[in-house]
Amino acid sequence: MVTRVATVAFEGIEARAVDVQVQIAPGIVAFTVVGLADKAVAESRERVRSALIASGLALPAKRITVNLAPADLPKEGSHYDLPIALAVMGAIGALPADALAGYCVLGELALDGTITAVSGVLPAAMAASALGLGLICPAATGPEAAWAGGDLDVLAPRSLIQLANHFKGTQVMARPEPAVAAPGPALPDLRDIKGQEGAKRALEIAAAGGHNLLTARPPTERSRTPYRTAVGSCIGRLHPSAFPRSMTTWLPADARSRREVRWPIIKDRPCCYETLLHQSVLQGVFPLQTLEETAMSKLKNEEREDLSEGKFALPEERKYPIEDKAHARNAKARAAQQEKAGNLSPADRKKVEAKADKVLGKS
Repeated sequence: MVTRVATVAFEGIEARAVDVQVQIAPGIVAFTVVGLADKAVAESRERVRSALIASGLALPAKRITVNLAPADLPKEGSHYDLPIALAVMGAIGALPADALAGYCVLGELALDGTITAVSGVLPAAMAASALGLGLICPAATGPEAAWAGGDLDVLAPRSLIQLANHFKGTQVMARPEPAVAAPGPALPDLRDIKGQEGAKRALEIAAAGGHNLLTARPPTERSRTPYRTAVGSCIGRLHPSAFPRSMTTWLPADARSRREVRWPIIKDRPCCYETLLHQSVLQGVFPLQTLEETAMSKLKNEEREDLSEGKFALPEERKYPIEDKAHARNAKARAAQQEKAGNLSPADRKKVEAKADKVLGKS
């Protein structure tokens, strides 16, 4: 028998449906995760095992296979811990499998069975609402998920035990209320800047037309000042009634850094800048593909080629760091997706596949 739990995989600001399938069968005792999973997802089996033991459950001495479908879609992040754990609990009878069928699940597990916050909850909630599903997410991100719609069924447990008690009816959880982040300090004003008329004029035009800005050099502390003050004088804070626009600015901000945990909805329009030097690229300080894809998606199609050939273009040999077989398979799948989206030329895709094939051949 196969137990299924729905979750999502992130592609930019979009959440694609992923089906977590768990099968427990006789055989050599093992816990295997398949489906083009990265290192963080593969390590989830140890977190799931420890969290279940801390919750008073023991895994059977059988072969446990976890499949993340579709198998050709790269799976990244730690938010697969909770759906895998719930699918295993459904397979061993600790949870009713039919109760999980109506929810999309994401969350990271601690070794003591508590559920810790993850990023990407809002786009996951929107995707679940579009599919007619509810959402199970960490308690810390429940107020964020509640913004996806008043009719969305949101469960925000703090631990596996609390979630199991909810489905048993002994500890029913209430739907979390939408929340916003606390107001920040007073924003600076553009009129406080003396000089730099050209920069201020460019900021005013960009803010008035809703355009993007691309700087041609790493910003120093002095050159950052106009961009910071533009938030206060040209852009300002969003009015609570302008929630649809707040969501459109929140989603890219949430997708921009999957490694940061996002808190309740912001009311300030985001003003972000990056300092990207060749030294940081070669040392692997930033998630290079995320930065590159985000920058490319903000530009028009005719500008992409010029940016990729500019002096700040990433070195080709470091665009796709390939170290082992898992990285090689992920790189080939990601290169095919980028070529289909128009962000990668066929020649560059062949280069990536050639490097990946060398790594696969060595192993």
